[in-house]
Amino acid sequence: MDLAHGPHHSENKVQSFRCYSLKAIGTVIAALSALMGLVVMTGWYSKNQLLIQIDPEFVPMQFNTALGFLMSGTGLLAAIYNRRYLMVGLGGMLAALGGLTLAEYLADVDLGIDQLLMEHYITTLTSHPGRMAPNTALCFLLTGMALVSAFLLQRVMFPMILGIITVCLGGLSLTGYLVGFEAIYGWMHFTRMAVHTSVGFVFVGTGVLLWNASRRLHEERSQTYLYNIVSGVVLTVSLLVLWQALSSWENQRIKEVIRNEADAARSVTDQFLASEVAALERMSQRLSYQGQINQKQWERDAESYIEDMSVFQAIEWVDSSFHIRWVVPLEGNESAMNLNLASDPRRAAGFRQALQENGISVTRTVELVQGGRGFLVYSPVMQELELKGFVLGIVKVDQLMSRLIGFRDYDERFYITVSDGDEVIWKNYSTPEAESIAISQMVVLPLANVAWQAEFIPRKQFVEELVSSLPLMVLGAGGLLIFLFQGTLFFYYQAREVNRLNIRKERQLEQSNQALQQAEQRYRAITYLMPVGVLLIDRQGNIAEANEQACTIFGYRSEQLLAMNVDQLVPDMVRNKHAALREGFQGDRGARKMAGDGADLMGLTADDCLVPIEVGLSSIEIGQETYIIASITDMTERKRMLQELKVQNIQMDCAMERLRHSNEQLERFAFVCSHDLQEPVRMVLSFSQLLERRLSDNLDDKSRSYLHYITDGAQRARSMISDILTFCRLDQNVQATEEVALEDICVQVKNTLQEVMTEKQAEFSWQQPLPVLSGIPSQVFQLFLNLVGNGLKFNRSEQPRVVISAEEQGDLWLIDVQDNGIGIDEKYRDKLFTIFQRLNTKEEFPGTGIGLAICKKVAGHHGAEIDVFSEPDKGSRFRIKWPKSISGDH
Repeated sequence: MDLAHGPHHSENKVQSFRCYSLKAIGTVIAALSALMGLVVMTGWYSKNQLLIQIDPEFVPMQFNTALGFLMSGTGLLAAIYNRRYLMVGLGGMLAALGGLTLAEYLADVDLGIDQLLMEHYITTLTSHPGRMAPNTALCFLLTGMALVSAFLLQRVMFPMILGIITVCLGGLSLTGYLVGFEAIYGWMHFTRMAVHTSVGFVFVGTGVLLWNASRRLHEERSQTYLYNIVSGVVLTVSLLVLWQALSSWENQRIKEVIRNEADAARSVTDQFLASEVAALERMSQRLSYQGQINQKQWERDAESYIEDMSVFQAIEWVDSSFHIRWVVPLEGNESAMNLNLASDPRRAAGFRQALQENGISVTRTVELVQGGRGFLVYSPVMQELELKGFVLGIVKVDQLMSRLIGFRDYDERFYITVSDGDEVIWKNYSTPEAESIAISQMVVLPLANVAWQAEFIPRKQFVEELVSSLPLMVLGAGGLLIFLFQGTLFFYYQAREVNRLNIRKERQLEQSNQALQQAEQRYRAITYLMPVGVLLIDRQGNIAEANEQACTIFGYRSEQLLAMNVDQLVPDMVRNKHAALREGFQGDRGARKMAGDGADLMGLTADDCLVPIEVGLSSIEIGQETYIIASITDMTERKRMLQELKVQNIQMDCAMERLRHSNEQLERFAFVCSHDLQEPVRMVLSFSQLLERRLSDNLDDKSRSYLHYITDGAQRARSMISDILTFCRLDQNVQATEEVALEDICVQVKNTLQEVMTEKQAEFSWQQPLPVLSGIPSQVFQLFLNLVGNGLKFNRSEQPRVVISAEEQGDLWLIDVQDNGIGIDEKYRDKLFTIFQRLNTKEEFPGTGIGLAICKKVAGHHGAEIDVFSEPDKGSRFRIKWPKSISGDH
């Protein structure tokens, strides 16, 4: 293993595996998020309530929410697989969907996006049909920002923070469902986040985290701040959600108190008026049983009722003509005497209702003739089914409400508005505090057949009394704890990081020391075992280190050399000059060999003998000091070997000259023999043929056979002599090279072999383009004539075929001669280009065995290489690597 790169390579493999794992898990989570959105959208289209709502009592996942999950999952997949433009597009649409929905909540407007794609038919716990919850919209806004910011900012931390917030919001909402705390998953009175929506945001936020975590693996930075940021964001979001939940719970508690107070007011009103009206009804019933109604007796009864029932301003007797005849007390009510009630529609409606019900009837509020607003309470008096009149109670609204609000100090705690239909009939304020209107409570005050609406708005002081400091205490204490925890965590991780860096530095220092020790050991091992002497010399020329070979060369022990100056190892004649040269080299600071002014360098040994040496010098810095390293080679043995080598070279030159002269004589002899043998062979062949023609009729078969052997042998001898002459002329026929068009050579070869091609029905072709070669035309022609001729001759196919092609490769032309002949066994490949080497009998294929040797020699003359690739019965391919330019050596 390479110690320098092995651990780093292993660490890279681990990091790659982690990155792959994070991406794989992120892909599954993103796909599940998109699938959940698609399933819920399908549920809306197919009206499958189970897919939309899970449980009939749960809030449904809105259609836009499902669409958001589909875009979130798809956007995450695009981010994981680096489809940036799709990621940014989906992230932008997602952020727009969440942002516009939040704007609808904040501005209390309807932008028309809630039911743009689907008209919602399930509105359980939904404040606005089709509108997603505000915390859902916030999560989509954060997810969209995470996708877009990852592309625009090219940063990992910001998207990770947004992903953490999304996970926290989804996880806390899911926790709210598990523990039954609605304030966590429902903000104020707005639409609640669905349970499967909270699960989806846990998935989406986790997917954002995993994707950015896989990106962060490629960043070379400490993870300390990441832990602080993640824990800080998680704790802060959790604290804010808890504070919001407590505040929401506080608001619900205050609303509950106000609702109870308003309900108590309604009960008080109901009980108070019921007792008063019942007394009035008893009076009318007593009159029904008396027969004759006596005014004096009636007035005494009315006076006693007035004293007992403070709610009535007056009690009046109305006769059957609907005129008021008697009034108690008369003082202050004189204007009511003889008033015709039938003239006023509201007053008339009251007695008609009383007659119809034959019981108590209350009118809507009217302007009383006595002054102020009030209402009338009718109680009919019937005798033997005949209407004798009405007992009429007059109630002033101001007086009634003053009595009612005095029971529980309502006036000090509430702004109260009482309405009769759309008409405000009483209120105890001019303008309430704006912050109290949001938590007002409406109740119905029943008055027999009439119902009033009363709005109770808590006064600011009363609200302040109800508000507890628990949410702010939790927020403050939680913030302080988070600050302390984050500070502790920060310093812990800082200390751990410092400790880790210290450990790393110690390890690096230890490794450096080990490496230094190993380097020193290697240096000493190499230096002391080197076959050359090594001296380490300081600026003053003192010897600081010396290896064993140096001791051997100069004949000193190691401790003796270490106590000497290098000048003491130089002969006396050049010692002064050597000191100056040494000082000059220290200023040069280069690496070079020492020169000896044309003579050999000599060293002075311990026994005052001179030894020829070769010295190499180089300077190095060790600490603050500059040293010279001198490598010294004993040249005694080398000089002896050089002397012997010179003698051997002289002897070799003489032998080479004799060999060259012998070769020239042999070549001349072969050429002369071949040339002189042509005439005797030609005469043998000619006279053999002449003898065969003259004696053909007188020769028997054996004589004819003998004569044929003579003729055939003479022909083969002539062919061999001709080939030998050609082979010998290759060295003698030295011509200047010129440009040779290979296509022209192919045409010449085809014309030369035309008779053979016609006889064998053979085909010879070449593939364009063919190069222009640099060579001797006659030799190039001979080369390709032999190769093509062999391809046609050594061929058993019905139609022999030879093809020449060429291609360019750098400074070479690769020329292939391909045939479909008998092929060559691999084991004969090395013998193929040897002169007189035949692989077939002359009965199968005639020839001299010189053709390919000629090809090899022609290629060699031109600096080319020839090789063959073949298998038996599958043809042969001769490849020639021909240089584009031929040097003068060839």
